[in-house]
Amino acid sequence: MNIIGKSSIIAFCSVLAACGGESSDDNQALCEATPTEVNWDLLLQEQATKLSEYNLFEKSCDPTVAPNVGGFPYDLTTGLFTDYSSKYRFTFIPPNTSAAYSENEVLDYPVGTALVKTFALPKDTSVRGYKAESKFDGENIIETRILIHRENGWIALPYVWDEDRKDATLHISGKAFETSVVHKGERKDFTYGVPDIQTCKQCHQLTNTVGEGDEASTVSRFMPIGPKARLLNRDLEFDTGIQNQLAYMVEQGVLTGSPEDLSTIDTIPVFSDSTDLSSKTSSELEALAKGYLDINCAHCHRRTDTNDGSLKDDGKAGYSGLKLEYWRELMGNEVAHGVCKTPIAFTAEGIPFDVWPGDAAKSVIPYRMALDTAKRMPEVGRDLTHDEGVELVSAWINSMPVESCGQ
Repeated sequence: MNIIGKSSIIAFCSVLAACGGESSDDNQALCEATPTEVNWDLLLQEQATKLSEYNLFEKSCDPTVAPNVGGFPYDLTTGLFTDYSSKYRFTFIPPNTSAAYSENEVLDYPVGTALVKTFALPKDTSVRGYKAESKFDGENIIETRILIHRENGWIALPYVWDEDRKDATLHISGKAFETSVVHKGERKDFTYGVPDIQTCKQCHQLTNTVGEGDEASTVSRFMPIGPKARLLNRDLEFDTGIQNQLAYMVEQGVLTGSPEDLSTIDTIPVFSDSTDLSSKTSSELEALAKGYLDINCAHCHRRTDTNDGSLKDDGKAGYSGLKLEYWRELMGNEVAHGVCKTPIAFTAEGIPFDVWPGDAAKSVIPYRMALDTAKRMPEVGRDLTHDEGVELVSAWINSMPVESCGQ
């Protein structure tokens, strides 16, 4: 059986104090407890107006803990940067079904699967953790994005949390608002953007070329980005204890085909804003930087050439020649990683190559990562610059043996 273990206690919280808003002694309503059964039929068929209609969590006001039966948390070794927000991720797999292991791509999830990610903004990034049992102090939940695998493919649904934080409402057209966060003692003001459906496609859409010559056509499909084996191969705390995520899925009967020896999986190393780069060797910096570029950039910067000349799973920027998947070895594929490669859609004085080995200041990749204009990279999904990410990629480039790149 593939029933996921979970806590049996259904807790209650007050609507305003527990769910993030201001409370008063005279206004202490209870946060609604949902049924313990996920509404699988609704997930497959409709775009619910309210997040709570899917019955995903024990408490409708707290999507950061306690998924209902069929759900379990997941986390990545290195996460995609979104304006220093915290992310709470859960997988929901229907009863009597399972995902299939993939060496390089996202796990092959069965129809009915929902990948649920909630974004919370801290006042100060030094204080993480959403607390639904007390008045807001550390983080404020902003949105919950759901990717649902339906019969005709994956769809994305963005839910924005209501002002009282009791529930979240579907916002197909997205939403933007001004806010701020304190990071390492510095206040950063920015525009937080909840993406609309078309914006989601910019990152999540892959294309295939079908046919040849005049008969060739492009077929697109919407796909998840994060839950690949190389990003999931790490320990996480479950209701049953701390366990490797892939091993947990196998044990629960919701993953098939994975290697028995998980150490054989080419795993992206853990990177966070607190990672000390000064103690890393050149090879360690390479692994960390390639992992960071994989999760933040490779969904667009990917292209697989096949023997018949067609393309398989081409990302939005696959045409650029910059291919940043972690599994692609640097040695022998230097140009694909940007080394001494002239960018085809960007120019900046004194910055001639995507990567100029030994000189990050003359390299396009960290330069565009640091931009706050329309030419920034990634183009969508963030408003702030990820300082630590820029530092990592720059440190990797600076650690490379110096080359003249033919100049």
